[in-house]
Amino acid sequence: NKFFQDCHEEFIRDLIVNIYRKQYLANRYLIEEGMRGHSMFVLYKGLVEVSANGRVICRLKDGSVFGEMALLDIANKRTATVKTLEKCDTAIIFRNTFFHILEKYPWERRKFQREAKAKLLQLGKLINVKGEDINLAQQAADLDALRAIPFFNEDFSDDFISEIALNVTSVYFRPGTLVLQEDDPPSERMYIMVRGVCEVTVKG
Repeated sequence: NKFFQDCHEEFIRDLIVNIYRKQYLANRYLIEEGMRGHSMFVLYKGLVEVSANGRVICRLKDGSVFGEMALLDIANKRTATVKTLEKCDTAIIFRNTFFHILEKYPWERRKFQREAKAKLLQLGKLINVKGEDINLAQQAADLDALRAIPFFNEDFSDDFISEIALNVTSVYFRPGTLVLQEDDPPSERMYIMVRGVCEVTVKG
């Protein structure tokens, strides 16, 4: 599954040992919109219907994952309702167990922190992930600024642009500051003006 793509085998095995396997009959609610959540579901076999605000969004089948936002501690309340349409075989991963396992796997911990940050950027929320402060307001502004630049057109995915937005450095210049000077050696930096006005001159 894409959610666990690139994870090491040892991590996956450790996770499998700690999952809770459960089967549901048809017309059972696995997740209800607005309710508090602390787990993620992996649908081994079956068919479920996903809805939000009373509208059906999609149907998911074998191999699908849902509830990952609660697992990553992004949303305390479920953002959608998931109902079984037929008998379903699922695996449930609880948040406390997941974070406990992550403590032993630094690479996976960084991977899922990046995943959480990217989703937070899309949601426009400011929250704390495992004690790491995320200045989402600034990053959201960076993301919007990047998307407004023709250089970052639709050929680039949201994930790619989000990753860049997570790694930019914010710099504030006082009025009158010389940012770049003509005939200087080539610079390894590119500037994105989020707010402000600057003047560009060539040969005076």
